[in-house]
Amino acid sequence: MKQNIKEFFPILILDIIGIFSIFQVILKQNIFTIKEYMGIFFLLVVTISFFIERKIYQKILLFVLLLGMFGLISFSTYIITFGFLFIHVYLIPFFILILYMYIYNKDLKKYFTISENEKKESSLRLEKKFKRKFSKLSDEEIEIKLEENLIPEAIKALKNIKNTRANKEKQS
Repeated sequence: MKQNIKEFFPILILDIIGIFSIFQVILKQNIFTIKEYMGIFFLLVVTISFFIERKIYQKILLFVLLLGMFGLISFSTYIITFGFLFIHVYLIPFFILILYMYIYNKDLKKYFTISENEKKESSLRLEKKFKRKFSKLSDEEIEIKLEENLIPEAIKALKNIKNTRANKEKQS
């Protein structure tokens, strides 16, 4: 239950800002721009997705926050930005994004860390690539390459080629 409440904080804050903006527009007789209409629409979509499917909610919320952070949509009639040169970042979505990252830090780590199996597979693919690349080298060229400062996968590929050739010579 505690996690559910924590997960709802980002959209709750944005919903409150959106509702406040709607009342402000009604009371002051201002008009929304297309950015505010899109922002309110996306807030509605994200809020509904929270109650339907949490994984979809996480992804949609992240997408909406990024759109808002770079000013493609807006959740409020008040806009506070900071920027450098030609890049401007909108503060409300930026701070909500920081809250989002705090809440979902474990899920985000999964996206940015590589498992041991993925590391092994990558290493094997790289080794096979080097094996194909070095297979046409002569024995002398292989010895010269082994003296160079190479990555482990390249060294392993060279040693495998060398051992394979030595085994073939023994069998002959």
